[in-house]
Amino acid sequence: MQGPIAKVDGEYAPNTGAAVEVNPGCHVVRSNTSDAVENPDVKISITMDAVDFAVVVQPGHHYAMERKFVDTSGSTGKFTIHIREEDAAGHVLQLIPPARVEALLKSCLEGPGADP
Repeated sequence: MQGPIAKVDGEYAPNTGAAVEVNPGCHVVRSNTSDAVENPDVKISITMDAVDFAVVVQPGHHYAMERKFVDTSGSTGKFTIHIREEDAAGHVLQLIPPARVEALLKSCLEGPGADP
């Protein structure tokens, strides 16, 4: 799993964008809270709330957290975030949205590596 990840199952991840090894099963993945947007004229540092995901990791699949800024004008901005799941051949299987149901996150936290 790679991308702007701060924690997996409550444990700090390297937060470098490098891949993090995650065993199959259900895991709670939290995004980091800072990023930067650059263009030739300016670099903007951004702070945002963390976002949690409940991800059921399948053996041999690849997972990448992706954050895309859709509006960086003014003092606030908007972004989209998801985790992309690909099979071993690189085919995109799904885009996993942030968890909106606390019970799903709780079931992963109570039993990391278990199915929700």
